[in-house]
Amino acid sequence: MGPNPKVEVISKLTLANQLCETILEQETTVGLDCEGINLGHSGKLTLIQIVNSRSEVFIFDIWMCPHILEGKLRAVLQSPDILKVRCAFVVILNSGRS
Repeated sequence: MGPNPKVEVISKLTLANQLCETILEQETTVGLDCEGINLGHSGKLTLIQIVNSRSEVFIFDIWMCPHILEGKLRAVLQSPDILKVRCAFVVILNSGRS
């Protein structure tokens, strides 16, 4: 990934569905990372991060919009046609604060 990858935080179902539809149509492999609180049977999933073949990083905010998982994101995660490669992302978003 280059020094300045495109990073987009998604917390709206409509945008999530549009992006996931593009992933379903264009990608055969994606990078995948999940974040949460005490992940496991009783834990809470908060973020799903996906990187595509163009090094675009999409951070799906499940905490702010749990319905994202009911849309096309579920289809991406369950698709047998897309290889999911587990990876750890380190993305630093510049908030403008010192």
